[in-house]
Amino acid sequence: MTTAVLTNYSEITSQLPAGSDIFLRGQTWENYEEILESVGEASGLRISFDGRNVKIMTLSTKHEKYVRFIEMIITTLSLKIRKRILHFGSATIKSSRQERGSEPDCCFYVQNAELVADKDTIDFSRDVPPDIVVEIDI
Repeated sequence: MTTAVLTNYSEITSQLPAGSDIFLRGQTWENYEEILESVGEASGLRISFDGRNVKIMTLSTKHEKYVRFIEMIITTLSLKIRKRILHFGSATIKSSRQERGSEPDCCFYVQNAELVADKDTIDFSRDVPPDIVVEIDI
């Protein structure tokens, strides 16, 4: 019996229909990093790693509607309670030490907003993580 090894992740993910998931079981941190590098900053994908498995998810219009709805709720709440809440959208949050990685659909800074307010780029290996991360699962 022969096992096929998938390594052209960019080509594979480009052929997935919207709203699809791929699970790659038994992966390593190095495989996860290779996948992230291979697909680059593909805005239509979310990739996560739980220490053993990689999940690649393509986004759908329905999914994005829910993300925008949550963002509007947080923005409205921020205005209503007069509290500064910074929205940083989707971001790749990963820890090589813990061998975990995730790309939430949106993230927000509330208590730590002042610590990142002047930053154009957040480095999650040095900067504080978001106070709120949102993952829409349909």
